[in-house]
Amino acid sequence: GQPNTCATVSTFVNLPWGFKLAYGMLSDAVPICGLHRKPYMVLGWGMLWGGALLLAVLPTLTLPLASTIFLCMTVSYLLADCAADAVLVALSAREAAEARGSLISTAYLIRHSVNVLANGVVAFCYNGPPSGGSFSWGLTTQQLMWIIVAFVGVLMGASLPFLHEAPPGKQLSFRRRCKQLLRLLQQAPVWRLIVALVSITTLSLVTNQAQINANAQWFHIEPLQLGLSACFQSLMMAVGMWAFKRYLLQASWRLTYAGGILGTQLFSLLYLLTIFVPLFKNGWWYVFTQVDMSLAYALTSAIGIVVIPEITVPGFEGVIYGAVTTYTNQAMNVANAINNLLLAVWPSNTNNDELKALAPTGRHSLVMAI
Repeated sequence: GQPNTCATVSTFVNLPWGFKLAYGMLSDAVPICGLHRKPYMVLGWGMLWGGALLLAVLPTLTLPLASTIFLCMTVSYLLADCAADAVLVALSAREAAEARGSLISTAYLIRHSVNVLANGVVAFCYNGPPSGGSFSWGLTTQQLMWIIVAFVGVLMGASLPFLHEAPPGKQLSFRRRCKQLLRLLQQAPVWRLIVALVSITTLSLVTNQAQINANAQWFHIEPLQLGLSACFQSLMMAVGMWAFKRYLLQASWRLTYAGGILGTQLFSLLYLLTIFVPLFKNGWWYVFTQVDMSLAYALTSAIGIVVIPEITVPGFEGVIYGAVTTYTNQAMNVANAINNLLLAVWPSNTNNDELKALAPTGRHSLVMAI
């Protein structure tokens, strides 16, 4: 699709990530059958499984229909994810002070490690004629959804029946819960952390949404390379989480966060070589630059996760986790809105044909947006 269309669809599908506070509050305050976590995990994963099944059985997919279904699947995933993360936060808060954060960083290490496998499957199985790849065979979107249906179905059957959750104690009224949440968010360590995460996330994610399309037009990046890039990025995120847990758990979080931000920005400058130096005009160099950025980003991501058990209180794990991550994710939405505006500032970047024949002045405009 055209760069502006791709950017709009991406923003639309990822909108639910900016409302994790609501999912966390729902899990904390509204029990289902007397339980706060397990029912939401079952409901969320069940709805996601149903969305993947619907995509798999539909004979044809239009962009509006597919985007709407993926939006609903994102909501479903986040419903289950926020409940599961609330359990992790509660368990992490019980860890000894010198080891606090170890459990939650281990969970994210496992998550990113599994993402390596998932992205690898997409890289090699979604690189055929249906997706414009270089292989002589490849899966369609519907066929790829069948893999998700099978994988999620097996995981649900193997894990959800064995989850145990103790019945909750005395429940606060919704009004009292909102008042206590407001007091928690007004604490200096909490609001300062949120302001720092939102500001830095917004600034670090402002870029040119036409970059992916430009890569495809200039360097003939194939779905295989995009898939392997995502695979290696997940691997670097896993390595970064392991390094944080092994070496930086007791280090200054301010220095670690600053190092991650500076590293991400420095590695992003490597993309300039892709534009101006002929030696680096190939898709595999682009894959390398994205992998480096992920390793640095893992440090900032780890800090935003492990500090949550330090500021939460019992019964508010979901909403505190949701609040911190919601503000960060809203920063992503703000950055996406700015990125979409940049496409209007440089019209030559909004059309694939113009990107393919981009003159040196047009390349300079792409660099300015990056």
